[in-house]
Amino acid sequence: LKKNLQIGEEYIFIGNVKRGYNFQITSPEYRKYSGKLSEEIKPIYSTNRNLSQNQLHKIIREGIKKYLPFIEENIPLEILKKYKLIGRKEAILKIHMPKNLADIKIAKKRMAIEELLLLELGILSKRFQLDADNSSRYKLNDDKYMVKKYLNSLEFQLTRAQKKVITEIYKDLSHGKIVNRLIQGDVGSGKTIVAILILLYLVENSYQGVIMAPTEILATQHYLSVVDDLSNLGVRVDILTGSIKGKKREKLLSEIKLGVVDIVVGTHALIEDHVKFNKLGLIVVDEQHRFGVEQRKKLRDKG
Repeated sequence: LKKNLQIGEEYIFIGNVKRGYNFQITSPEYRKYSGKLSEEIKPIYSTNRNLSQNQLHKIIREGIKKYLPFIEENIPLEILKKYKLIGRKEAILKIHMPKNLADIKIAKKRMAIEELLLLELGILSKRFQLDADNSSRYKLNDDKYMVKKYLNSLEFQLTRAQKKVITEIYKDLSHGKIVNRLIQGDVGSGKTIVAILILLYLVENSYQGVIMAPTEILATQHYLSVVDDLSNLGVRVDILTGSIKGKKREKLLSEIKLGVVDIVVGTHALIEDHVKFNKLGLIVVDEQHRFGVEQRKKLRDKG
């Protein structure tokens, strides 16, 4: 600094101005003042103590100069035209070396759409792969006696929305496909009835079912709400939570493995390695956002 800064010369200092005892700029960028001030926008990068903003700017500029010609476009031309997007090379140049605020805006828009597009394409490719692998997984006799009997025992008619959801799920199952659906509705709108009817259909066609809830209280509520009605149809419903211990737990685990229990209601305890099913066909997860992806996958892999 002593060599570079000369007494009597005028300089421009660029950086964050803070007011303390007087005005201060910590580690500013500086250059000689030529008599003219030009508006310049500089990106601020995440860096560490070993690398200053100036050093990083220099590295990035050199990198862009060297490698920008090799950057390939990854969004189809018709999408670029339709949404008035700039090209990938231009976006990289403008986001790192903008001439004005408009450059930053159009570069950010391009980068955001590219990121969303890649994410969605990744999800779609997985879905297509699942659909390709997902046929003839279920062998169903299409028996519906218990479902009809349960419907007739209800003191109300199903809503149009409930019927629509049940039909869509049934259509997937009847084609032998694994169903992966989110049933959403207000409290008291009748989501549980939809789950029970599909569980009954699977049980009648020789599969076991699971209802997993995030808390023991919620699991117990589910169990108590269905056990009597389903027992009347000859369906064995049981509950598995962390508080069930000893011989009772061992007996229950054995009955689940042998297929004696048709529907198991439970908590995270269902995910444990020693819980094995005879023929698990349907999992209903209540408040699924309270379970991690890996937790849900672990349960799914049991069937």
